[in-house]
Amino acid sequence: MAIISRWAKSIAKVLESSFAVSSSIADHKTILGDARESFIRDVLQRFLPRNISIGSGQIVDAEGGISRQIDLIIYRNDFPILRTFGSADVYLIEGVVATVEVKSQLNETQLFQALENGKSVRNLKVSITPESMDHYSQFMYRKPFAELPPAQSFSVRDQLLPPTYIYGYNGYTASSLDTLRQSLNAWHGELGQGEQDVTLMPEVIATQGCVTLKNLNNILGLPRVAGEELEACRQAFNRALGLSLNKREFLGYFRERDDQGFDYGIGLKTCEAPLQYLISSLLQTLTSRVGHPQLGSTAIQYDLSRYHLSEEMEGRWSGAAVNLTRISDPRLDFARANGL
Repeated sequence: MAIISRWAKSIAKVLESSFAVSSSIADHKTILGDARESFIRDVLQRFLPRNISIGSGQIVDAEGGISRQIDLIIYRNDFPILRTFGSADVYLIEGVVATVEVKSQLNETQLFQALENGKSVRNLKVSITPESMDHYSQFMYRKPFAELPPAQSFSVRDQLLPPTYIYGYNGYTASSLDTLRQSLNAWHGELGQGEQDVTLMPEVIATQGCVTLKNLNNILGLPRVAGEELEACRQAFNRALGLSLNKREFLGYFRERDDQGFDYGIGLKTCEAPLQYLISSLLQTLTSRVGHPQLGSTAIQYDLSRYHLSEEMEGRWSGAAVNLTRISDPRLDFARANGL
C-alpha cells in the first residue's frame, strides 16, 4: 500500500477518536462545528506545503459574485486575502486551490447544504486573459477557445475553477451506499439544485463508510448509463422547464450523434478509510493548480503519484449523476487524441 494511503488511514482513526471525545463533552452546535473544522484543518495543515494556507470565509470574483460561507478554503499564499476583524476572511477565486465542507453528521439535509455551498463556489467566474485561454485551448484541442463546441468549452471552464470536497465524520455508512446514490441523483437531477451539471459536483465526498469520486472521461471504467436513468433525467428536465420533449428530442440537446452513450459523472463505493481518497485527490489538485514539483531550475518534474495511489483504491465502483453535458478533463482528452 502507498505510504500516504497508510498515513491517511491512521489519521482517519485519530480524527474519529478526537471528534468522539468532543461530542461526549459538548453538545452545542457551534462548539461541535468549531471542533470538527479544527480537527480536519489541523490534518491538512500538517500535510500541505508551506506555500498553501487554510482559512474560512467567503470567496469572490471580479464580477461581483460571492460564495456562501465556506468551512475550509485552501489558498495560495502568493494571492492577497481581504482580512476581516473576525475569523472569516474574503478570498479571491483565482487564488483558491480547493474548498472543503465539513459535517458532523452527513445526512441528506446536510449533504444538500454542503453541495449548495460548493455550487456557490463553482458558479463564480475566474478572470483569465483571453490570450492564455486561446493558448490552452489551442494546445489541448487545436482550436481557439471561441471555436470550441459546448462540451469542450464547459470542460475548459471546469478546469479553471477550484474543486470542492465534502468530509463527514458520521453519516452515510457502508450499508447506506444506495441511499447516498439516491441523494446525489436527487440533487443532481433538479434544475434548481444540481442542474444536471457534473461541474457542480464535488471532486470527493468522504464519509463514515463510503466515498465518491468524480468520473470524468469514465476513468473508473463504469458501464454506460441505462435507459431508465436517462428517462428519469428527461422527466426532470421537462418538469423543470415545462416542456414535453420525447426521448429523441431530449437526448438531441446533449449529443452530436444518435449512437453516443452517456457516462456517470460520479463513482461511489463502500470504503473503510475514505479520507485516503480526499488526501490523494488533494495531492493531484495541488499538482495541477500550483504546479509539479521539479528539480531546481530544470524541466525535470517529480512524480508523487506512487506515494498515494494504491491498488486497493481501484475497482468496486458504481455510478451516480449522469454526465449529460459530456464534461471531460481536457488533459485526458489531449492524451487520448495523441495516443498517450
